[in-house]
Amino acid sequence: VTTPSSGPWARIVEGETGFVFKPQDSSDLASKIEAYFNSELFSKLETHRAEIKAYANERYSWDRIAAIITAVYSALREHGGDRPVGYRASSGFGDS
Repeated sequence: VTTPSSGPWARIVEGETGFVFKPQDSSDLASKIEAYFNSELFSKLETHRAEIKAYANERYSWDRIAAIITAVYSALREHGGDRPVGYRASSGFGDS
């Protein structure tokens, strides 16, 4: 159970990998906590723990992060440290 975030670590697939509540909304938080304890995520925790871990490792592993950082530095090096034309900073985690 978390709040929305622009960072990759809190990207939740609602009801599948967790639940997201509205910031500063205690009744929504309570509702999401209740939803979690009534969900298959909780009742089948051991099964879902492995699925969630696989999901996170596939998208946010250190190998993936290293590849993204390497690609950014390579692009910068190719352009003498200047940002290439049309360059947009991106974490590589699906943000746009």
